[in-house]
Amino acid sequence: MKLADIEKEIQLDSVIDNADLDRESLRIPILHAKYYHFFMDELKILKGLEREFRMTKLDRILYYTGKAPDEVYLESPLDLKVLKNEVDIYLDADPKLSQLRMNCEFQQAKVSMLEGFTKLIANRSFIIKNALDFQRFKNGA
Repeated sequence: MKLADIEKEIQLDSVIDNADLDRESLRIPILHAKYYHFFMDELKILKGLEREFRMTKLDRILYYTGKAPDEVYLESPLDLKVLKNEVDIYLDADPKLSQLRMNCEFQQAKVSMLEGFTKLIANRSFIIKNALDFQRFKNGA
């Protein structure tokens, strides 16, 4: 799911109709299930990206330390000698790893957004209760 789609859904579902608080209260489990489903789907994607990152990082470490299979160097020659203490510098600058790292961070942001909104939905009953209490207060009850 795209980030813009998630933001749009959250924007629509975060509105509470003060005139129909009983219906809003009944929507809490439905909304929670909806966003928990989104959360789990995005978390699965994140875990897959993290796994791909770890595997690619190992491949790149082998590449930079000269331990990769010969066909890797035929495809992408390494024209310099990388010392052990320099491997981290090359890994940080590696285009493949940088792209995967960026994808993981972006996916983590989506997961965090969904996790936060799922927690907010879990607390929605308190928000509705406060709105009801305030309405009673305004009406003199």
